[in-house]
Amino acid sequence: MNQSPNNFNFDDHGLNFSDLEGKAAKELQEIENLSPESRERLSIHKKQLERLIIYLAGFGFGVGLLLAIVLTIVLNKLGLTKKPNQLPPPESEKLEQIKYHPNQSFQELNFL
Repeated sequence: MNQSPNNFNFDDHGLNFSDLEGKAAKELQEIENLSPESRERLSIHKKQLERLIIYLAGFGFGVGLLLAIVLTIVLNKLGLTKKPNQLPPPESEKLEQIKYHPNQSFQELNFL
């Protein structure tokens, strides 16, 4: 963990636009100087990568669509897509009416 202190001098290591232009020109020159076999391999690899990206995007879209459909079905089955005032009252939680007479004591009340 003996790291030398950073001098925060970005001028030494920074890239100028002219440096980027020079590197791009060198890379372009290297591509132009490639043999026909290398160019053909490069184009084949490029097409394969394009196909791979398209397949991955299609696969992601398909999985997302399938997940959305399944989630919608599950939410509908559970009744989570309805507004609260549209839900039927639950039958298990119906309250029984308690008959209360003013002269009746608390212990005599029948709650169940």
